[in-house]
Amino acid sequence: MEVYDSQYLNSVFFPEQELIELTWKPSTDKMTEEEYKQEVLNFNDVVSKYCPKKILVDASSMFFVVVPELQEWTSRESIAVSLSVGMNKSAFVVSKDLFSQVSIEQTMDEEVGSIFINRYFDDKEDAKKWLLSL
Repeated sequence: MEVYDSQYLNSVFFPEQELIELTWKPSTDKMTEEEYKQEVLNFNDVVSKYCPKKILVDASSMFFVVVPELQEWTSRESIAVSLSVGMNKSAFVVSKDLFSQVSIEQTMDEEVGSIFINRYFDDKEDAKKWLLSL
């Protein structure tokens, strides 16, 4: 069921699998730092409400580059919330934009993000299969 939709982000929750799927939209190429932060905070609310154990992040169309300061902020603000509800498995479908891809990987390499079981994919179905196999 769709649980969040905005100009930049869409989230669908699959209760049977305790899985949330987050899809960044191509419009992220115009997203500002403040808009990014608001999207992360909005997603925190969704995570707190539905308590998923697994997350699939489709960043294949994310063109916003998360700079190092934002990577640290994201780690503090979002990953900590995810861990508090018991989420510890994540799969990422990475962007074809090298800078966006690296910024996502660096965010997950932060201290808190390293607690997750992470894997990166270039295919959404492969990512979902892997997550559901855990």
